[in-house]
Amino acid sequence: MKHYRQFIVQIQRAIFNSTAKPGLDSKTISEIILEYLSKENTSREDEQEFGRFLEEKKIKHLIHFTHVDNIKNILKFGLIPRIYLKEKIIKLELNPIFSDSQRFDKREEVNCLSISFPNYKMFYTKSKHNQDNWAVILFDLNVIRKHICEFTANNLASANTTGIKGIEGIKKMFFGSQVREKLRLPDYYTTDPQAEVLESSVIPPSWIKEIHLKSGNLSNKLIELNESENIKILVNNKFFGPREDYQYW
Repeated sequence: MKHYRQFIVQIQRAIFNSTAKPGLDSKTISEIILEYLSKENTSREDEQEFGRFLEEKKIKHLIHFTHVDNIKNILKFGLIPRIYLKEKIIKLELNPIFSDSQRFDKREEVNCLSISFPNYKMFYTKSKHNQDNWAVILFDLNVIRKHICEFTANNLASANTTGIKGIEGIKKMFFGSQVREKLRLPDYYTTDPQAEVLESSVIPPSWIKEIHLKSGNLSNKLIELNESENIKILVNNKFFGPREDYQYW
C-alpha cells in the first residue's frame, strides 16, 4: 500500500497529540489520519451509480462487529485496518483487541463489513462465550459511495473467493433470484449471509450511525465516551442472533 510508512508515522503523531492535547476532537484526529492514509475515492459517476443501487435495494447501513473495549478508540480514530493496528507503537498506544490470532483470508489491509446484517456465523463463533462484551457498529453508506471497496458474494476465506470492485461487484452479492425468492429475503439482505465489503481506508467516526449492545451494563460507559450527538447507543438483541434464513445455510 502506498505511503504505508508515512501513514504509520502520522497516526503515531495523532495518537500523541490526542494525549498531549485533550481538547483535540475526534473529527480533527480522524482527518489527520485520513489525510495520510493511501486510499482511493470513487469517481462522481461511480458514487451516483452506487447511490442508485443502494436506494433501489433499500440498504440503510453497513455493519461491523468488534469487542466492546475497541469502541473507545473507534469513536476517536475511526475503524482502522488490522495491518496498521499491529504496528508496535500503535498497538501499545491503542491496545486493540483482535477477535482472532490471525486473519484466515490474509487480508489484513482491509476492514471487513457486512450489508444490513452481521455475518452471524462468524460473529457467533467469536462472541459465543460472552456476547455482552461485543458491540455491533452501523456505518453510513458513504463507505461504499465515497471509498473504493471490494465486494465478495460469500466469505473471503472460502476457496476461490476474491473481491470484485465496482458496481458489478456489489451486484454479485445479491445473486440467485430463485434462491432469494425461496428464502423470502428482503431486498437489503445479501444472498449469502457471509458476503463481505472490504474497505482499505480508515472509516471516520463521523460515519458511525449506531452502536448496538446486548447488555445495558456497558451502555452508560459508551454514552460517556461518545462525543457525537449523531451516534445512537442502543441496547437490544437485534443483531446478536442469526438471520431468519439460517437453516438454509
